[in-house]
Amino acid sequence: MSATSFLGYNLASDLSPVSFYNLDMIKRSRYKFFCLSTALSIFFLSSATTSDANTTKAIRMQPLKPESSMPLWFYAHQRDYRFPIPTDFEFAYIDKSGAVVITGPFRTARPFINGRAEVEISTYELDNGRWMIPSAYAESDYRVLIDKAGKILEKCPSDKASSKLGRPPQERDHQLKGQKGSNVDELLPRCADEGGEWGYTDQAGRFVIQPQFDAAYAFSEGLAKVRKYDARGDNKNIAYINAQGMTVIPFNFEDGDDFSNGLAAVCSHGKWGFIDKSGKTVIPFQYESARSFSEGLAPVIDPSGSGFIDQSAKIVIPFKFADALPFKGGLAPATEDGINWGYIDKSGQFVIRPVFKQAFQFTDDRALVMMKPRQTVELTKKEREFFYATGEVAMNLIEVETAREYFKQLASMTINDELQNKARIALECRLPPHTISDDACRLYRNAIHNHPLLVESLIQECIEKYPDFDWPRSGYGYSLFHDGKLDEAERVLKDVLEKNPKFARAYIRLADVMRTKGDIGKADELIEQARALNPYDELLAPKH
Repeated sequence: MSATSFLGYNLASDLSPVSFYNLDMIKRSRYKFFCLSTALSIFFLSSATTSDANTTKAIRMQPLKPESSMPLWFYAHQRDYRFPIPTDFEFAYIDKSGAVVITGPFRTARPFINGRAEVEISTYELDNGRWMIPSAYAESDYRVLIDKAGKILEKCPSDKASSKLGRPPQERDHQLKGQKGSNVDELLPRCADEGGEWGYTDQAGRFVIQPQFDAAYAFSEGLAKVRKYDARGDNKNIAYINAQGMTVIPFNFEDGDDFSNGLAAVCSHGKWGFIDKSGKTVIPFQYESARSFSEGLAPVIDPSGSGFIDQSAKIVIPFKFADALPFKGGLAPATEDGINWGYIDKSGQFVIRPVFKQAFQFTDDRALVMMKPRQTVELTKKEREFFYATGEVAMNLIEVETAREYFKQLASMTINDELQNKARIALECRLPPHTISDDACRLYRNAIHNHPLLVESLIQECIEKYPDFDWPRSGYGYSLFHDGKLDEAERVLKDVLEKNPKFARAYIRLADVMRTKGDIGKADELIEQARALNPYDELLAPKH
């Protein structure tokens, strides 16, 4: 087998179609993956705790630091808050009564848009027989869209390069597309290339406003905030442009917010005030901080605290809070001590008690909050979908026995439905039938994430040391197929199936080999065998 056979990080658990390229393509892909991994390693410091063979391997991480070591997701939100983001919390969604309505092992979560929210599924943790939410979560990149009841609608495309999109993190294409009332027709801020300048594209990805800015933000009320760093160092970096790319309000400000209700909060000489769309000052620069108007009120901060003003600068809600966010749906997140967050109405009274570690605005009658982690997670009907998803995450991480434990928990429940059936199929037709040691998982994981020139020897070592581990052998067979070594690929994949005749994915791989060899009848027969074992496999086209 040549080193060109593996694009390693797509081989994990033999779950998805493996991409095979020439060596130059692999080197370029590997370089990008290495750069991304290096960058992420700055933010994620993980350590694993092991348990005996009958329990799962818990994935633990160091607590997140409020500033320099928080995950990338938090940087998009850091400016929205006056105080550090907490380090020990669990994401959840509440309704307007303050009741928690959606929970799960969410590593990141975003507000609802048009009835859908994107969450990244992490893992539950088994500790002394109790399922728990870990205080910090391992990266999974397993993102799904959920509805307002917490039901998983679909899996999102991998989006590790999402930093190239300048829109707020919750405004994703797959969240907005095809939804009534969305801003999907607006121009989208986009970076020309990594570390390059920003411009604006249409929905087809064509640049309408050419890249020329150091940063670009979403359009709001016909204007968009852009940033350019001046060599003079006077910090006047913020301007506003129109949809034609013309500068409507020049680079006169150090910072600024989007336009809302015809006004935008901007900063000049360290103080915040409000301008209109002509750039004229409407409310003087007198505040320590400010956010734009929403529902007729804007949160502002002076030395005494945070309060709300109207568009005449009249104080409507006194400066009695440590921090607050704009109103949405008649409620505004607020905190009196910078630690405990709740929601106030326009009289300034808490209508949802300040019991959360952080709170976001309401959208679609749901609000994202950070709450104290649950001590024990009950595998309820509502949370079962996320529990199944954590099994998928564990498989992607090549944590075989951890995945097995998740699927066993689901398969043992008395509820007999499709989700339970998928868990049973995962146990029988996706996971190896024998216990796979942590050492075997570690070696395979190391192999597929290693330098392309070392992949071959490490995969061979894994196959030789752990012959019962069918994932590496199946991946090896499929790599031979992509190298054009059809007879060898057929032999290896048949050997995999002889040892594990229930391994559905190997039938699909072998079908590709037989189809290429011209034996269409045999290929179709193998596909039907795979379908009978695992009709949910993503590689199986719907049967018409």
